[in-house]
Amino acid sequence: MTKPPALTALAKEEEFGASILPHCHRQTQLLYATEGVMRVRTEFGVWLLPPRRALLIAPGVTHELTMMSKVSMRSVYIEPHSDVGHVDGCKVIEVSDLLRELILALLREPPDAADSSNGPRGEHLAQLILAARPPPGGRVRVHHA
Repeated sequence: MTKPPALTALAKEEEFGASILPHCHRQTQLLYATEGVMRVRTEFGVWLLPPRRALLIAPGVTHELTMMSKVSMRSVYIEPHSDVGHVDGCKVIEVSDLLRELILALLREPPDAADSSNGPRGEHLAQLILAARPPPGGRVRVHHA
């Protein structure tokens, strides 16, 4: 049985005031908006995410979103078998220019590109995204509103 790709990505456009009802994922989610501001609510707090910030959400954490403006949302789902390290709860990180471009490049790849059986490009993008995340001491902590 083959493992799923280490990362998958999803792009979604949302209108001002749109909501995404409470839900959770089996993977770690890196939630990011290239444009607009999202409000994310979890049991751990509430965060406002402008374009230079992303929220790492641990597997199984229920979260809901409200769009505070028109939003270009980008999500990266990180499989538990990847070497991303353990995430407790939610952590805000700064999105560097490099991380932003890597996320956008992964979204331009075919959906299964990060699977090593489909060639090295997608797998390399996935490894670079995991490596481009700031170290634990480098994250930006934003207290809930």
